[in-house]
Amino acid sequence: MAQDTNLSYEFGPFRLDTAERLLLRDGNVVPLSPRLFDILLVLVENRGHILEKETVLKAVWQETIVEEGNLTRNVSSLRKALGERPNDPQYIQTIPWRGYRFVADVREVSNQTDELVIEEHSSSRIIIEMEDERKLVAGLDAVIRGGDRLTHRFNAKQKKKWIAFAACGVLLLLSAGALSILLSNKSSTPSRISIKSLAVLPFKPINKDARDAYLELGMADTLITRLSNLSEVAVRPTTAVRKYDGLEQDPVAAGRELKVDAVLDGTIQKLGDRVRVTVRLINTRDGVAIWNYKCDDYCTDIFGTQDSITERVAEALTLRLSGDEQKLLARHYTDNPKAYQLYLSGRYFWNKRTADGLNKGIQYFEQAIDQDPSYALAYAGLAQSYIPLGRYGYMSPTEARDKASTAAKKALEMDNTLAEAHCAMAVVDEWSWRWPEAETEYQHSININPKYAPTRQWYSEYLLDSGRRDEAFEQIRLAQEFDPTSPVLNAWVGFGYYYDRQYERAIEQFQRASELDSNFVTSHWLAGLTYAEKRDERAIEQLQKAVELSNGALQITADLGYAYAVLGQKREALALLREITNRCTAGQGFAYDAAVINAGLGDKELVLSWLERAYDERSPLFQKLKVDPKFDLVRTDPRFVALLRRVGLAQ
Repeated sequence: MAQDTNLSYEFGPFRLDTAERLLLRDGNVVPLSPRLFDILLVLVENRGHILEKETVLKAVWQETIVEEGNLTRNVSSLRKALGERPNDPQYIQTIPWRGYRFVADVREVSNQTDELVIEEHSSSRIIIEMEDERKLVAGLDAVIRGGDRLTHRFNAKQKKKWIAFAACGVLLLLSAGALSILLSNKSSTPSRISIKSLAVLPFKPINKDARDAYLELGMADTLITRLSNLSEVAVRPTTAVRKYDGLEQDPVAAGRELKVDAVLDGTIQKLGDRVRVTVRLINTRDGVAIWNYKCDDYCTDIFGTQDSITERVAEALTLRLSGDEQKLLARHYTDNPKAYQLYLSGRYFWNKRTADGLNKGIQYFEQAIDQDPSYALAYAGLAQSYIPLGRYGYMSPTEARDKASTAAKKALEMDNTLAEAHCAMAVVDEWSWRWPEAETEYQHSININPKYAPTRQWYSEYLLDSGRRDEAFEQIRLAQEFDPTSPVLNAWVGFGYYYDRQYERAIEQFQRASELDSNFVTSHWLAGLTYAEKRDERAIEQLQKAVELSNGALQITADLGYAYAVLGQKREALALLREITNRCTAGQGFAYDAAVINAGLGDKELVLSWLERAYDERSPLFQKLKVDPKFDLVRTDPRFVALLRRVGLAQ
C-alpha cells in the first residue's frame, strides 16, 4: 500500500515511523507484523473518521479476497499490542455493524533530517526500446552519473546506496518496458470478460462445526431462482450444483465441470434469526475474483442480504436489466423469516427426489404455509412434491394428482406469475387427460421463465407422449443450454429414442447419463426398459438396480415384472403381478401397472381388461399409452384404438 514516508505519527507514548515501518513506545520497538502495521497506519491516517470494514480490507489486502473475520482478528491483535484495556478504547473504537475509528490525538512529525536536493530536474521520460540496448545502457549510466551531481553532503557510503538504488530503479523500468512491449505484440483482450453462464454453489459454513445444510443449499437455491430471471445469463439449476456441497470443494473446479464462465461461491452462518454472509463471484477461466460481498457481523434481514447479492451480481456482470427483470430480482414471496426458513428446508428435501425426501419436503412446505397462509411459492412446492410421488408409484397416481391439483390451484389463485405453479398445473391437466389445457399451462410457464428446466423437461415428455418427437427434442435441447451436464436431460433424450424405437441410440444416451451420475435412477430404469425391448438379459440387471435405488418405486417394479416376462422368467413376473394386483384390489389405482406386466406375458385379453379398469380410474399414466412400446402387442386391436380415442390420444 502507498504511504508518505516523510511523516511519522505520534499518539500517547507511541511513534509510528512510516520510513522504517516501525511502531515505537517510549523509544522501544513494539513488534508488529506487516499486516498489523498497515492496518494501524490506515486508521491513523484517517483518524477521527469512521472507516468501513470493507474500506480497510481494500486498503490493506487490496485485491486479495479475505474473510472479514481476518480483519476482526487482526484488529484484536493490534489492540493488545497497543495495550488497550477491554471495553476502554483509548485508540481504536469499534463502530457496530460498520467499522472502526482511531480516536486518540495524533501529531504529525517530519522524518526529513536531511534535505535531498537535485540540481537539475528533467521533465523528459526515459523511453526503453527493446531493440536498442545502447539507449538502455546510456540511460542507466546517466542515472548513475547523476549521483555525482548531488549537492547534499552525502558521505561515500550513502552515495553508493543511492547509486545502487537508482540502478535498481532503472532495472525495474526495463522490466516494465519489456513487459509492455511484449504485451503490445499480442492481441488485446477486453477489459471485462463476458459472462454468459453462471453457477451458484451451495454455501459453506463459516464455522465448520456448525453446519446448517438446509440454509446452505437453500440460500443458493433462492439466488438461483432469482438470477434465472436474467435473460443474458444462463444459470445452472439447483439439481446441477447440489453435489458441490463439500467443505473442501474447489469452486473453480466445480465451475469448469459445470461448464460455466463464473461461479458464485459463498459462506454463511446462522445465529437465531440473523445470518452472516460472505460471497465472491469468480471467473472460472483464471480463478480471479470479479467481485465480493460481505455482510458485516450478523445481518438481521436475510431478504435484504439476498437483494444486495443479486443486485450486485447483475452490476458486476454489467447487465442491462429490463424493468421486469429488476422487479423479479427484488421480489420477495414472503416477508415472514420463519416461513422462509421452513420453505428452504422443504426445497432441500424436494431436491433429493427420493420418496423420503419428497414426503419430508411436503411437511416443511405445509409448516411454511401455516406460518404464512399467503405463501404461494410454498403451495407450488407442495404441488411439485406430489407429482414425482405419483409419477414413480410412491403414492397412488390418482391421489397424487388430486393433491397436486389442489396445491397448484391455490398457488395460482394467490400468484398467477409463478412459473413453478403453472408447470405443476400443466402436469395435473396432462394427468387428467386435458391435453390442450396442459400445453397452454406449459407455455405459460415457459413465457414467465424460459430457463426453468423442469418445465422444459416435462413439456418435452408431454410432446413425446403426443407423438411430436421433433418438438420434444427441441425442448430438451433448449433445456440443455441451461444445464448441459444434467443426467436427467441426457436421459430424456434417450427416452425420445426409446419411444421412437431407436434402441441402440437410446442405450448410448442412457450410458452417457450414467457416466454423469452412476446412481441416477432414471438412466438405469430407462436403460432396462430399452434392453427389454431388445430382449437383452441386461434389462434385468438395470431394472433391479433402479428398483433398489428408488427404494421400491412401484412403477419401476412393474417394468421389472415386464422385463422378467419378455425374457422368459415367468415365475418372477407373476410374483410381481400378484403384488400389484393386491394393491389394485385395495383401490390404490395401479391397474395400468398390472396391464404392463400382462403385456410382457403376452396376454392380450388381460392387457385390455386392465387398461379398461385404468380408464375407469382415470389413470394419470395413460399419458404414455399412444407411444409406449410395451403395448405394441395390442396397438392394432380395435378395442385399443377405441380406448385411445376416448382418452383423446387418437390421431
